[in-house]
Amino acid sequence: MEQIREYYNKYKFQVHLGVLTFLFLINCFWGEFVFVSLGLAIFLIIISTFEDAFSILVFCIPFISIASPYSYSLYLVGVFTFVVKAYIKMYVHDKLKPSKYLIATLVIFILYLLIPFSPYNLNFFVKFVCLILLFLLLNIFLKYKDSIRLKYNVGILAISVFISSLFLFTYPFSLYLQNELTFYYSAGIPRFSALLPNPNPLAMICQIGLSILVAYIISKKAKPIDFWFFIIFATVGILTMSKTFIIVFTILLIILFFYALNTSPKTALVGIFSILVPLIFMLVLKNDFIMHYVNRFITGFLKDFSLTKILNIITTGRYMLWMDYINYLVANPLVLIFGRGLGAGLVSYESPHNFFITLIYNIGLIGVALFVLIIVAIIRVYRKNFTQKFNWAILIPFFVITLIMLVEDFFLFIRV
Repeated sequence: MEQIREYYNKYKFQVHLGVLTFLFLINCFWGEFVFVSLGLAIFLIIISTFEDAFSILVFCIPFISIASPYSYSLYLVGVFTFVVKAYIKMYVHDKLKPSKYLIATLVIFILYLLIPFSPYNLNFFVKFVCLILLFLLLNIFLKYKDSIRLKYNVGILAISVFISSLFLFTYPFSLYLQNELTFYYSAGIPRFSALLPNPNPLAMICQIGLSILVAYIISKKAKPIDFWFFIIFATVGILTMSKTFIIVFTILLIILFFYALNTSPKTALVGIFSILVPLIFMLVLKNDFIMHYVNRFITGFLKDFSLTKILNIITTGRYMLWMDYINYLVANPLVLIFGRGLGAGLVSYESPHNFFITLIYNIGLIGVALFVLIIVAIIRVYRKNFTQKFNWAILIPFFVITLIMLVEDFFLFIRV
């Protein structure tokens, strides 16, 4: 018994992730079991160290839609629990003094969001909570940037993506997954989404994970295992058949290629290996995979060379959506200035799929100005913490996230 206790104390975090993995496997056959699996995750966030609590949140990301809508709600509870834990650490244990400027701007922003420009519906509530949590998390990340263990948690995310992808093999045996999951097809083959509702969120996860890994590779802080994480993200991302992923992945490969030219041949060989493994896997899985990609990404350009057509192909139809919302904002100056509210409905047949346009549509230019002021206020509080020489590689993840924000709404997606 004593040996078991010692083993548990030594590998506590790994044991916790192992238990969560087993519970998520049960979830693949029984949706309501999510109250046990994510309920345990919330409990572990409470009792774990600050560092491990954040890693548990990261590990759960690929499973957040395993029993929608309950899993989304429980995950938000987990995020809220982590935020409370972090602020207790910040203001009780570490005895930091809150910034009056930050509090003032946040309160003004909250009051502005509560102005009834739109109904107080579920759409409003989800966006409101996510916006507030976004600022609270940004404040935490900048204060405890070392404790967040970014590189370590990218590895945790890669492992979690790999596990959730393997769990999809339970689909033929699970009546629950057969009723819950929807497969999207492109060029005659299914787009891979693991346990997420559609391929795009999975592609976003892979893009962000790859961009962070590339930043560490260029900074010469990567370890051999990080290249395996690179292969996981690359393989899963290619399987999603996402155009945005292919564009981002190509940009990242070009960056790595020029980096390899200025470093050792060994690094270049490892990089080429990291690229060839997922491609070979795709060809083994389906020998005409490359041709399907050509049909999806290139054939459309050959039919029409007009700028509008090309933009629409690149953005998978999003360009027309952007123009619908931009035209609406131009035609309605009051909405452009004040926004239509977080609970506003659709203007076109779909949400804009552009974070910046959706943000202006929801909260207006005044709200966007307050949004930026809060970010500036948070950076002002911790600007003295950034004593190290600026590393240009850090711009890579920010660039990739900006690209994703151009084609996705994130949590601002309009649901009504």
